[in-house]
Amino acid sequence: MFSWRKDKADISGEEPIFHVRYLGYTDAYLSSGSGCTSRPLSTLWDNVSEEKQLHRVVVKMGLAGLELRYLDKSIKDEKKTFPMEHISYCAADKSVNDRLFCWIYKNPTTEQLEAHAVLCSSREKSQTMAAVLSRAFHLAYRDWKAERLREERKKAHSIRRLLLVENFHLHLPEFPANQNLLSTSHKKSGNRKVVKY
Repeated sequence: MFSWRKDKADISGEEPIFHVRYLGYTDAYLSSGSGCTSRPLSTLWDNVSEEKQLHRVVVKMGLAGLELRYLDKSIKDEKKTFPMEHISYCAADKSVNDRLFCWIYKNPTTEQLEAHAVLCSSREKSQTMAAVLSRAFHLAYRDWKAERLREERKKAHSIRRLLLVENFHLHLPEFPANQNLLSTSHKKSGNRKVVKY
């Protein structure tokens, strides 16, 4: 399922699932870049008194984005979805704790940047989560770009066809509506009509 080369993970047919603990989220001030998660993660981590008090969640990652489902009985049916187009950054940020995985999400309702974080059981797990989501983002971006290119080509092809049809009509000789292409003259010779071509 995973290729353990540095910063790379292959996604198979099934979307990867991770059992982690959710720290929550706080406001983020930068959408991406080195160090953009340090301050929000410090805020989230400082509010944690005990790891066991954090909500247990299942995080599912794929091309559509990230889905977080609570395992605690008190909020069992609740889940949060983070569509890929609203995730601007993810990292296994070791500046605060090397087991933390976080992502920056632009809330489409409020237009605010949010830094979400989960605590993993190991440093390797947080790095794997970062690699999987990064890979999913790159694949989703590649698919989006290919679809956009297909649409642009289709639109350009339609425009070319329209121009060809218009060009064809511009070069046709125009005839008045009442004039026939064949000139006919009628000679009366008895009951017969003679047509000249």
